[in-house]
Amino acid sequence: MVRLILLRHGEAPKKTIKLFGIPIKRRSLTPKGKSETKKVAKSLLSWKIDKIISSDMKRAKQTTSIVSKIICKKFSFDPRIRERCPSLETNNEFIERCRSFLLDMEKETGTILVSTHGGTIRTILAISTKNRRDGRLVFNSVKPEFSKFSIIDFKNKKWRIQTINCQKTKNGNKK
Repeated sequence: MVRLILLRHGEAPKKTIKLFGIPIKRRSLTPKGKSETKKVAKSLLSWKIDKIISSDMKRAKQTTSIVSKIICKKFSFDPRIRERCPSLETNNEFIERCRSFLLDMEKETGTILVSTHGGTIRTILAISTKNRRDGRLVFNSVKPEFSKFSIIDFKNKKWRIQTINCQKTKNGNKK
């Protein structure tokens, strides 16, 4: 069996800043994002996490760095769990990228923390249903929150969604 803990990166600023008159989004975590990431990392100490995989984009990297220090586990990057960039890929290409990642995860065992982005989590959850109608329902209804995690398990050749937008310990105590 494999369990994926899909962690959305910490809060990032909503405002854009202007650089030479060009609006750009800040990509770093806010102080609140860093603080909430530390809280969720402490709650993950009650899990036996075997591996950490992170998106290689800045906010996910920052989140993963904070978590890995607290739970004392090294991590690796996987560009397949980056957020979708509409100017670089189509929606179908993004879905196939996420599907490829999920298929590789089916070959793993243990508990894997996946530090990624909201759209990627929604897409992975939708794909895990293996049903177009159910996947669309999940994709449209799930809104991953900053520094919260969703859990899916792969057992008996089937993915099952266990929880969405959680920030509590394995034994159920809120942190």
